[in-house]
Amino acid sequence: MRPLLASVAILLLGGGLLQLWTVPTLRQMAGGAALLDTRIAGYDLAAVSTYLTALGPEGRRFYIGPERMADTIFPIGLLGVLGFGTVLALRPVAPRLAPLAALPAVIYFALDMAENAVVARLMMQGPDALRPEAVARASLLTLWKFRLVGAACVVLISALGFAVFHARRGRR
Repeated sequence: MRPLLASVAILLLGGGLLQLWTVPTLRQMAGGAALLDTRIAGYDLAAVSTYLTALGPEGRRFYIGPERMADTIFPIGLLGVLGFGTVLALRPVAPRLAPLAALPAVIYFALDMAENAVVARLMMQGPDALRPEAVARASLLTLWKFRLVGAACVVLISALGFAVFHARRGRR
């Protein structure tokens, strides 16, 4: 239970930094444009070029610095909440399935970290040195990150439902 509670604290810290500081700062610097790694439908070369130009050098440094830090803390917490939550819910009723059921959360985290690294490289390159294949890779990672975090949420909710159902059935 302690790892889950620690994960909730980390999630709240990262989410707070993102929502109260880094995301609003970057949106302002980019004239209201959404951050690349929040674009659930992905993005193309033109969108990235426009975004990097709007951010300017100072905004790109902020993205690589404070934003990337907050966007590392948040996924660590989310991985913990989704992964530990799933394992804790399933361990009493399906102990062999529990670690396997946490796999979508682990894959989500790996995709998010890979996405952060590719986006950081785009930020360092700037709008004039963008390569279409790098933008396509970043966009694909963003798309799959959102798909896997969604899957991990469905697994956690299902695990909780299964645990509640099993507990109620056991009381009869």
